[in-house]
Amino acid sequence: MSKKVRAPIFGERFGRLTVLGEAPGRRSAHYIFVRCDCGTVKQICWYPVLHGAVTSCGCYRRDRTRTHGMSQAHPVYRIWKGMRLRCENAQVAGFRYYGGRGIRVCERWQSFEMFWTDMGPTWRPGLTLNRIDNDRNYEPDNCHWATRAEQARNTRRAILVGTPWGRLCIKQAARAYGVNHEAFRRHYHAGTLDQFLPTIRGTQPQRDRETHRRGEHTSAARRLIYAGSHP
Repeated sequence: MSKKVRAPIFGERFGRLTVLGEAPGRRSAHYIFVRCDCGTVKQICWYPVLHGAVTSCGCYRRDRTRTHGMSQAHPVYRIWKGMRLRCENAQVAGFRYYGGRGIRVCERWQSFEMFWTDMGPTWRPGLTLNRIDNDRNYEPDNCHWATRAEQARNTRRAILVGTPWGRLCIKQAARAYGVNHEAFRRHYHAGTLDQFLPTIRGTQPQRDRETHRRGEHTSAARRLIYAGSHP
């Protein structure tokens, strides 16, 4: 014969739950009314409460997945966590490029609350955390939000090419010269870039040339109008 389960007592506390009384009309199991510390009143099975399997209305689990009022699933929290792991956990892939090189997270940003205070207001969906100087630590004056394309251009592996318009990555340089970037890349690695670009080196970027052509057309039109109005 199964052991009889004792009846709940009004006012008993189990974790965050306070027993309010039995819930009548349930035949399949013994149910009670409880009030949670968060203010929720609900009907719940008595057995798991009695044995400690249920200690809240569900708010405890939700609270555990929130930090400083923000869900741990929030992108900024994941970015902060990833930043610390890359710098502090030697078992994480990529550690050698960060913590292994001496890159550290500043003391202020050991707290997510401080990180959010400094970086949260300027974050937008799709942006990633980028260090301005790749040889310096993660700290407020060396970090900003950037698109993935901008961050890729700032990696230590990005190849920068000297051009009349400054140092550009290969894709930007090819676009500025108005040539295919894959062909530009092949000639760069083959050491034949000077032979590939002899006739166009020193020219304006493609976008500037188009603007210049539009300007010429506009000037010609103005001259025609002027000539027509002044015989």
